[in-house]
Amino acid sequence: MTTVKFSSGIQPSNPANTPVLVIGQLKNLRAVDFNLVKPKFGGKITKDIWEEGLSKLDPTNLDSIPLYPTSSTSPLFQLR
Repeated sequence: MTTVKFSSGIQPSNPANTPVLVIGQLKNLRAVDFNLVKPKFGGKITKDIWEEGLSKLDPTNLDSIPLYPTSSTSPLFQLR
């Protein structure tokens, strides 16, 4: 059974145990300080992996990239 939890702030987690989904427009995702989202990745995703993932997103298309095998994804939403 899948459980979806919403909360205010960022609580530490481990993408090996709990999938992580980061959602936003590319310009906003690029403006996020990696240290703010780092706790969600439980040390499994480095700043280099985060930045490489963002560089692979297409700003003209709905897009997503896996940052950690089957557990962490960063989808991109278009501004309309």
